[in-house]
Amino acid sequence: MGPNNKLLMYFVECKELARVRAGTAGYTGSFNDYVVVGALAPKGEIRAFDGVTRAQYLQLLSRDVAQDTKMEEGINRAMKRVREFGPGDQSVQNFGILGSDENGAYMSIVTIGSPQDGTKGVEYSLSLGSLTLVKGLRLGYTAVRLSKSTEDLPSMLSLIKAASATVVAANK
Repeated sequence: MGPNNKLLMYFVECKELARVRAGTAGYTGSFNDYVVVGALAPKGEIRAFDGVTRAQYLQLLSRDVAQDTKMEEGINRAMKRVREFGPGDQSVQNFGILGSDENGAYMSIVTIGSPQDGTKGVEYSLSLGSLTLVKGLRLGYTAVRLSKSTEDLPSMLSLIKAASATVVAANK
């Protein structure tokens, strides 16, 4: 997670749990679905981000996104752009902040590679994340899924939005 983040929770499918515990699974995309929850920890220390409301924090994160842009439109643009890639195109695409709501700011990164099962074509590592502020703590959620298609991005957006909404509601 890097020196400026602390891992809080790590969710993985039950069938993959043994691989995670054995240390044979990792961010390299060696398993299908997982969700990571972390806290931003500048200088390795989790501290409150005082003097800023959640609304101000989310506005700051999404300042470069047009206010009338819907997140679903951002996902659709990302899916269209990935489908336009050809051989030799950059294998990692960071789509940045797609949009925000009252619970979080949402972003996506898509990695394109060869299928791990040896078949022809491409395989995508779809990563959708959320950043939010809860009781002064900057939290991040990331959901990752290997897929032969980018069509999973809308359902992943729903998952990550629900996770942000649940944590925000539980900490009011």
